[in-house]
Amino acid sequence: MIGQAEAKAAGTATSPTALLQALAALAREAVLPLLDGMFAACDGMLFDLARTAAGTLDEQRLLDFRRELQRKREAIAARFVAQLTAEFGHFQRPPVVPGAIGIEQLTLVPPEQIERQLFVAGGVTRARSEAHLLLAELHERMRSLSPAAAGVDAAGNPLDPGRIAQAFLDACEGIESDMKCVRLLCQQFDAHVLGRLDGFYRRSNEVLIDARVLPLAGATVGRGATAARRVPETVAAGEQRAENGIRDTTRRDAGFVGGATHGDGFGELSALLARVRGAGAPLAFARIPAASAESFTDAVPVRGGELAALLGDLQAEAGWFGTAAGAPVDIRGALGAIAARSGTLPLGAGDRDVVDIVTLIFDTVADDPNLPLAIQVLVSRLQLPVLRLALLDRGFFGDRAHPARQLINAIARAGRGWDGHDQESQDALLGQIRALVEALTADPRADREAFARALQQLQECVDRAEQRAIKLERRTSEKAVAEARLTAAHEAVHAVMRQKLDGRELPVALLGFLENDWTRVLQLFFLRNGPDSPEWLDAVAMLDDLPRSLVPPADALGRGALARALPALHRRIDEALEHTQGDTVEARSRVEAIRELHRQLLESPAPVAAQVAPIERARIQPPPPIPSRASDAGEARAPLVQEPPRAVLSLESLQRADAIPLGAWFEFSDGNGSARRCKLSARIEETRMLLFCDRGGRLLRESSRKAFAYALQTGTWRLIEDGPLLDRTLERIAGNLRRQAGTG
Repeated sequence: MIGQAEAKAAGTATSPTALLQALAALAREAVLPLLDGMFAACDGMLFDLARTAAGTLDEQRLLDFRRELQRKREAIAARFVAQLTAEFGHFQRPPVVPGAIGIEQLTLVPPEQIERQLFVAGGVTRARSEAHLLLAELHERMRSLSPAAAGVDAAGNPLDPGRIAQAFLDACEGIESDMKCVRLLCQQFDAHVLGRLDGFYRRSNEVLIDARVLPLAGATVGRGATAARRVPETVAAGEQRAENGIRDTTRRDAGFVGGATHGDGFGELSALLARVRGAGAPLAFARIPAASAESFTDAVPVRGGELAALLGDLQAEAGWFGTAAGAPVDIRGALGAIAARSGTLPLGAGDRDVVDIVTLIFDTVADDPNLPLAIQVLVSRLQLPVLRLALLDRGFFGDRAHPARQLINAIARAGRGWDGHDQESQDALLGQIRALVEALTADPRADREAFARALQQLQECVDRAEQRAIKLERRTSEKAVAEARLTAAHEAVHAVMRQKLDGRELPVALLGFLENDWTRVLQLFFLRNGPDSPEWLDAVAMLDDLPRSLVPPADALGRGALARALPALHRRIDEALEHTQGDTVEARSRVEAIRELHRQLLESPAPVAAQVAPIERARIQPPPPIPSRASDAGEARAPLVQEPPRAVLSLESLQRADAIPLGAWFEFSDGNGSARRCKLSARIEETRMLLFCDRGGRLLRESSRKAFAYALQTGTWRLIEDGPLLDRTLERIAGNLRRQAGTG
């Protein structure tokens, strides 16, 4: 909002240059907080995207871009403000008439620049459309200040969304990243800057109106009387309207409050409340206290600012925070206490709707099964601060980027994994959230900026906690993947050894080599190269070639063939042992024993050669189990969800389980009557197992794919809804009101 110094200068300035300078100062002061909010939102978004990235390269790219923005955000903001200020200087100079352009002056626009402009084109068009009346008034007034700007069209105005977007793109020229990351940044600029310029345009018009610059421009620009209706009405007119008991339902249902628009959220809910009351249906969740539901014609209604001040006074009283017996701790109790002191609490139609809607919000949150009880309690403590803010700023209902809404959503998201188990390790973050809530509740003047500061502090706490959890999750997943691959290798080697050797009569020296050395070669080739690789297939073939090479030849011709084949066979053994780092002293002695058998076969006659080596029947034993995996805290292996009966598992449940993304949260019973919460942390493709971690990143459960699908099918595991809490709450309220009004 405009500062006192700029407001005074704008209100008393008479020269066009001074007024344009005041507008430039107002632009700087209005846009910088929007940029801060954009960078904060972008920081959180990039962290979330990196956490759920499909690959390591994508994760690293997003984290690198996040760090680059954190490092360059101040420089970008400074260049953006400087470029925006420079536009006012261009506006005061007469436009240059272009002369003839030679072919040597033509240059190609880089494709990257065109692509960046396309990223913001949609937001620019939408911002111009939503604020076209305010922009038209502002442009007419600014052109009347500078004769040199008489021929400048609306797109050349320094405050046009297109000029603001171009200034931002110019400020971001130094960002070194790919276009995907730049597009994410432009999307946040669209949502947090271009989408929130209407209030700035209203204040800019008010500055010029106070300076007597075309005060009636709104009646002659655009749609005539429709445009004039956007000019803020005077305080006296508003008070007269309240005293006469006039309820302007058209303005209220359209979302107008004091002549200013606040998005569709409040207008839609307000209209639904009016229909519910008109239909005689009782509100399902909230009612105004009886003392405050007086007739609107018997007393002058208490305005929203006055009610907000009364609520602030009540908060500031000793014992407000619930330490004193009987102190009100919710909206109904607070309004009842105020009405009891004053004897009556008549509310205007708009303010009554605000109270009803905010009460509905917190009643609905209290019934939300996706929130743990401890988090519900913390969110409910914000009833009075949020009501005070909504009475003064009805953009709370329609602006998804509003810091109060984002704070509540962030609290719900941070606490979704809290289940009350092992509280000592989980209460650190909960204590930090509680401290932020207590600070807002104890501040009788908590405004939008106070909620924004609390949101930033919470995001910093959550980022630190999530970074620690992600590191632990990653270590657990990597260890599980390694164990799964090792298990698969053991099983594959056991299967092929059993198929090729089990029950065969083989020389003892050969059996010792195969069981001690060649088994390790097979495992390493399986892990390193895979079961389809030439190395693995050749190692498997050796299980046939080696026993065949120790069969005594029948005659001299057979001994000749064996003599020619043995060098290649020995070379294959040596290369495999060397390649897999298995060429140890013990392995070399066992290889030498096999070579000695080969020499005896070549040197001895056939009847003698048949008895040179002791023979033993091979008995291939299953591989030993892999030791139980334990967490870093030394806990036992996580419980395994047992495989369900296959007959009762439906294909739809299996498909639903496969479609659930990593990072989804679930609630289940631990068997002792306590509800536990865990997050799907990893899928191990080699074993079709799933890993579930708690909010600290510790492994909590392991489950097979089918057992997990069966748990979802029977409802023993419940998927926790992950959408923004306030968004789904308002949607639920609107749906309930439509049903009560008979319109949905």
